[in-house]
Amino acid sequence: MSEIGFFINRCETCGGGIEFPANGIGEQIPCPHCQRLVTLRFPADSDSNPTNQLSQFLTASAFPNNREELRLLSKFVSPTEMGNLSPLEYWKTILNNPLDVVDHFLNKGFLQDANSDVAELLQCSISSADLKVLAKERGIAHSGSKQTVAERLVKADSSGMLQLFRGKQFLKCSKKAGILVDKWQESEKYAESHAEKACSEALAQLRFEDATALAKNYFSTGGLPPPIKTKDVDDEVKPERAWIVTATGELPKDTDIEVYRAEETKAASVNFLNLISTTNLPRHAHFNQDTMRAIQISASMMQLWGRNKPPRWLLENVPVGEYDLEFEARVLLFTVQHIVSLRSMKQAGFTQAKILSSEDPNVCHVCSLDHQKIYPIDSCPVLPHENCTCERGCTCYATASNPDEDTNKTHSRSR
Repeated sequence: MSEIGFFINRCETCGGGIEFPANGIGEQIPCPHCQRLVTLRFPADSDSNPTNQLSQFLTASAFPNNREELRLLSKFVSPTEMGNLSPLEYWKTILNNPLDVVDHFLNKGFLQDANSDVAELLQCSISSADLKVLAKERGIAHSGSKQTVAERLVKADSSGMLQLFRGKQFLKCSKKAGILVDKWQESEKYAESHAEKACSEALAQLRFEDATALAKNYFSTGGLPPPIKTKDVDDEVKPERAWIVTATGELPKDTDIEVYRAEETKAASVNFLNLISTTNLPRHAHFNQDTMRAIQISASMMQLWGRNKPPRWLLENVPVGEYDLEFEARVLLFTVQHIVSLRSMKQAGFTQAKILSSEDPNVCHVCSLDHQKIYPIDSCPVLPHENCTCERGCTCYATASNPDEDTNKTHSRSR
């Protein structure tokens, strides 16, 4: 890259260098050296990450000029019916008028009509099962991939297949748009991976507040730096408002509720992560310190990022066959969620908890025995059950129970 706002490509035919403005991505031009047509692309260099490359394009481009517009454009990688651009209300929270943006994409050549390729429409808008039904009705073979079945249907009944889409408008990305969407997706993955790794490093160092902030920042900005807010010249420094709850349980009159809620949420997250790092389960007693840290970090990442499995790169760092990191992390996470749930019940004034198991008739003996049993909250068994043998793992959970429930079901035991 020679300077900000310019990229360099190499002609595939003659190898000559081509320098062009960043907003020229996707355009076709004659090579200045051999005159062969060249499609301008993002440089495949290691000096700039995909987020920086995309930012240079957006800065130089009149349209599209922001990531939200590219996010909308990505929904047209395959043919998309305009009537099914959903949820439209969601897009209105991101773009003032998403339909106007779509029209602009169409006028600028980023979107093109997709109604002519009926076989592709069949693949994108009709399920495999329904395609097979259509094939059976027409007496043609229904085995094979969606593409194969769709092509057979068009060949056997082109007018009938065309009729299925009459009156509907389908659009898809042009080749130029495809280049931009590919870079946008690459940038999204890059930002997510870097945010995840920064978060896991904070967890490894027990910096739970930093880990919470990193995850929150990713979800609010997509991993990008938040926009810099300009201040008015006469903007006075405002004193920080108190948010700590008073002894009577009331907030001071000048409390900033948003700040209070944010601090309350952060404190809850930090406490939860600390609990993950200090909860010792009998099943983990034989694991060494490094193994436990991997399990704890994985469970914490699942909690912070709202997923049911650790990041792929975390799983890849565990020796195959040593133990199931994903399963052990999930068990630890569910246990801590159970502990936090019991604490919340107790704080709300409940003194008992009822265990409920899955409705699966094949539930194991351990879970079956505890189903519908009521315990004093302080004596409630740890969940998931340590000795559960359910095929899909223990799915038991505790709910608050009123003191006047059947006391004959109350059962207490030490763990």
